[in-house]
Amino acid sequence: IAGALWALIPGILKATRNVNVVISGIMCNYIGMLLVIQGIKATIYNSTGAESYAVSKARSIPGFGLNQIFGDRVNLGIIIAILLCVLAWFIMNKTTFGYELKACGFNKDAARYAGMNEKKCIVLALMISGFFAGIGGALTYLCGTGKTLPITETLPNEGWNGIPVALLGFSNPIGCIFAALFIGYMNVGGNYMQALNIAIEVIDIIVAVIIYFASFTLFIKALLERYQRNKKRKAEMQNEGGKTE
Repeated sequence: IAGALWALIPGILKATRNVNVVISGIMCNYIGMLLVIQGIKATIYNSTGAESYAVSKARSIPGFGLNQIFGDRVNLGIIIAILLCVLAWFIMNKTTFGYELKACGFNKDAARYAGMNEKKCIVLALMISGFFAGIGGALTYLCGTGKTLPITETLPNEGWNGIPVALLGFSNPIGCIFAALFIGYMNVGGNYMQALNIAIEVIDIIVAVIIYFASFTLFIKALLERYQRNKKRKAEMQNEGGKTE
């Protein structure tokens, strides 16, 4: 809920003043980060490590039997994440609300001409994204692996990792499940590679290359679609010319 309410700010700015969501979102990220730091210091601050206290096993997300199959690091959180992705796919592809969101995303002027409230769709889209971000942060902190929130003025990598996940998943909620597993394995593998004196930055390089190639496929796809449209238009013009003669 806090994530949804926080994302309401860039949503309103985009809907009413057409402020770039990347700029307003990053600014809100840093403001939110500083507010969270103040909240940690006031409530769950561990002064010996300049971080928050870790969530105890008794209060973390239950394993639901998955921890006995896959190990202590797997719990009910992964089921919640997958179900949310499936829910997002269903809403976007099987409901009128999802159709309106996609229509506004493709062309808000055309959506407004069709009678849709594009401002409401923009605000709700940002709030939904903030809701998912909040759920992701809660699952990360409550997973029972001893993870803490450090008191440092740097944004966590989990948020930035959402960008390559969305690119690799082609902005499809189901595709993002597999893309997130892939990026997650890359990051965890990078941590273990340090034991072999391999720089962890190698993982960042590999992920960056993957992002570039994923973006390049979108570029190629756009070129092919443009070529098909031009080819179809020329064929229609030739047919019309033949009928006229």
